[in-house]
Amino acid sequence: MSGIMQMIKMEALREFEVRTKYKVQFLSSIAIYTVTYLIVIYIASSPTMAAYYHTSVTTGKVLILIGMCQVLVGSVSN
Repeated sequence: MSGIMQMIKMEALREFEVRTKYKVQFLSSIAIYTVTYLIVIYIASSPTMAAYYHTSVTTGKVLILIGMCQVLVGSVSN
């Protein structure tokens, strides 16, 4: 009986480690995408960039948001 309890304990510990690893990976991915988005928004919100693409600064930010969502969905589906 002690062997079975030991096996159950080891399996529970392994499952906990796997789930923790996925949560940490998910949180780090969210942090990376957020920082990347903020950097892109900061760079792309310049009037020079808006003039180059013939948009307003506000419209440019919306287009960047749409593009980042497309990148996120594409990276998740692959």
